[in-house]
Amino acid sequence: MTQWLDASSITNFTLINPSTITAWRNSIGNFNSTTAVTGTPFYSTVSSYGAVFFNGSSRFDIPRVVDTNWSIFVVARTSQAASAGTQWHQGNGVYDMEVAGNTNDFGTAITAGRWTVGTGSNTDSSVNSSTIVNNGVPFLGEFTRNSVNGGFSNYTNGFLDAFVTTGPTGTRTAASRMTIGSLQTNTQFFNGFIHEIVAFTTV
Repeated sequence: MTQWLDASSITNFTLINPSTITAWRNSIGNFNSTTAVTGTPFYSTVSSYGAVFFNGSSRFDIPRVVDTNWSIFVVARTSQAASAGTQWHQGNGVYDMEVAGNTNDFGTAITAGRWTVGTGSNTDSSVNSSTIVNNGVPFLGEFTRNSVNGGFSNYTNGFLDAFVTTGPTGTRTAASRMTIGSLQTNTQFFNGFIHEIVAFTTV
């Protein structure tokens, strides 16, 4: 595990008032904690569970924590209106490293109301969940990727939605940072709650 952002306890945050967050600390160490904030993400106890509320104009910046092989897990909920498109970078960024153009990037988003994951290269490739997730109900989204064959998968609530057997191979290092709550390009912001993010550097 390289990153565990856990909203279940308010002690995992740095706050400038009772609810405005300036940093979300990595629960397995000070490395890979959030390093900057745009807008005002808020700490919330929605439905008795801790969460970070993103209001559609706020985000966290973090160092790039995965770039080769990975398994990423996100627990979130949203009622945000569905965006158009099928690619992850056409949606509202959740945990993202999108860079404009044909680059070695990747990301996760809510696109057309679905959990969407993808990687970039000369041709971007994305997979959308079959499940609609912008219904205000908590969901678990997973994104795994193998750098050797470029294969990646999209799991929603523990079920495999789709598996791409081949894709762009090698590292995804188009940006040195990632963002939570928007695309890395500081566009297409997420509106909703994130309860937890866990990232591993293995499939």
